[in-house]
Amino acid sequence: MKLRPIADFKADFPDDAVWDEDDEPIILGGRAVAETVAGYLKGFGCELSEPEHTPPYGWRFEAHGREARVWIQITDLTDNIVLHTEDKRPFFKRLFAPVNAEHMKLLTKLHGKLADDPRFSDIKWWDRYDSRGVAAEIPVNADEL
Repeated sequence: MKLRPIADFKADFPDDAVWDEDDEPIILGGRAVAETVAGYLKGFGCELSEPEHTPPYGWRFEAHGREARVWIQITDLTDNIVLHTEDKRPFFKRLFAPVNAEHMKLLTKLHGKLADDPRFSDIKWWDRYDSRGVAAEIPVNADEL
């Protein structure tokens, strides 16, 4: 099974960054996107930590579901948003089950919500976010769930 835990997309939200007089960010943008994603996850029944401002990366929070414990980071790169997720189950659970089916299901449901919301577009999911990464239209192939 191949999980692509990183998404990038366009988001049509007002710029919510706060800038100082030298045009340096005091608070990074992406908070509204993080709160929207958190709202979707809460709707799936996840317990959430509050989105936390974490310069220079953006906004972070954790979602806890049935067997999923997922760390989420939202980074506003001005032209696009990067959503990075990591499996945060205890070490031994990750050791004996390296691919978490609940993480996969959670991202698949999240993708559906993002794709249905007209504020989000050009959604791509990545296995890694660098020059060697491979993008796909969905986080997990349907036959892998």
